[in-house]
Amino acid sequence: MTTRYSLFDDILRLSRPDKDKVSLPRVLNLLGAGEKVEFAGLQAYQQYAWHAFLVQLAALAAHRSGFSDLAVDESAWKSALLELSGKAGEAAWCLLNADLQQPAFLQPPVPEGSLKTFKRVMETPDVLDVLVAAKNHDVKQARILRPRRDHWVYALVTLQTIEGFMGRGNYGIARMNGGFGSRPSLGFATGLDWSQRFRHDVRTWRRERDQLIGDYGYPQSGGAALLWLQPWDGQEQVQLQSCDPFFIEICRRVRLREAEQ
Repeated sequence: MTTRYSLFDDILRLSRPDKDKVSLPRVLNLLGAGEKVEFAGLQAYQQYAWHAFLVQLAALAAHRSGFSDLAVDESAWKSALLELSGKAGEAAWCLLNADLQQPAFLQPPVPEGSLKTFKRVMETPDVLDVLVAAKNHDVKQARILRPRRDHWVYALVTLQTIEGFMGRGNYGIARMNGGFGSRPSLGFATGLDWSQRFRHDVRTWRRERDQLIGDYGYPQSGGAALLWLQPWDGQEQVQLQSCDPFFIEICRRVRLREAEQ
């Protein structure tokens, strides 16, 4: 099997008595409908990255599919995500894809067709993502010795959408004010409820879309939305003016592989 562990399957654990695992489209359905949602396995330092990812993804999908209301069913969200991934289809939403010429979730195609130039092997998701505490004194790395699939999902999202400069050739995300800066977050919330903040922020993003286009020169339509769909040799850059204003970026070449136990 070329692909495994699709986010269209029930791999995201929730703290809910009725069902403890759901798919990504179901998460968007629950949040859009204002349901109470808590994510098991999500680390405290990953919460902003995951919230921002869900908001951007929902804003992209709703805009492209013409949703006037976020409270659409799971099948509608799945269709909207497949529309975003285009020819890549469901492969773009799978954690594993053995075909290096095709994308996997937040993992761009490898044009050279080989992982020989990939320098590091990381065996736990909390080594992969962004938190680097000085000399490992704060939150310890490599703690998740038996990771679940959603641990890898959250680590990929945090790495690819939050990471800063990590040495020559490892440059940070575009939405950062400098290599050693940070991705700013400013929002209004009447509470800490995930659904409430999600619905408010998606509405805000959609309302401000034309302003973003006018201020930064994004195209009105047809811009690149999910940058992990594009082959990347680790050298070439994508110009902002070719991107959708809600684009979801990546800043590292990463490829998950499953080791034999």
